[in-house]
Amino acid sequence: MYPFQKIHGTEQPNTSQSKNAQTRVWLFGFVLLVIILAGLMYLQEINKKKNFYKRTDALSGLLVNGFPNSLLLNFKDPKIRSSYSLNYSKDRKQYTTVFSLKENFFLVYEKYKTYLKQNSYYLANDQIDAREFKATLYGFSNDSDINVQIFKKSEDFSNLNITYLKKGGE
Repeated sequence: MYPFQKIHGTEQPNTSQSKNAQTRVWLFGFVLLVIILAGLMYLQEINKKKNFYKRTDALSGLLVNGFPNSLLLNFKDPKIRSSYSLNYSKDRKQYTTVFSLKENFFLVYEKYKTYLKQNSYYLANDQIDAREFKATLYGFSNDSDINVQIFKKSEDFSNLNITYLKKGGE
C-alpha cells in the first residue's frame, strides 16, 4: 500500500515521506533566498564602486577646474585634448590633463625635470627613452604628487599627459 497506508479503515499518507518533501521545499526556498540576497548585495557593491570616484570633465579644449595652470610651464598655445578630475575623498583629488605642444621633446623633458626640483618635489621616477622618445617623471611632496609623461609626436611637437594628485584639504 505504498505510498499510503490503511490506518483504522482510512488511507493516510506516509508521514516520513511527507516530512521529507516538506524539508526539501523549505531547503530549496532557503537556498533560493540566499542566492537572491547574495545577488542584491553584489549589485549594491557594484553601484557603490561606480559612483565612488566622481569624474568631472572639462569642456573640450579647456582645463578642468582645479588643475594648476603652473603645470603648463608657460608654454605657448598648448592644445588641450582632455582634462578631468577624480574625487577620491574629501582630502584627495586627482587632476589629469592631456595636451600637445609645439616644443622639442628634450626641451620639454628638461623643463619639467627642473620644475619638479625647483618646487621641492622628490623625484621618485626619472626615466627617458631617447630611442623611443618617451619620458616619465614622477615627483611627490607632502602636499601633492605629479606624474608627467612626455611623448615625441614629431621633431617640433610633443604630447604630454600630466596627472596631479592634491593631498590634504581643499
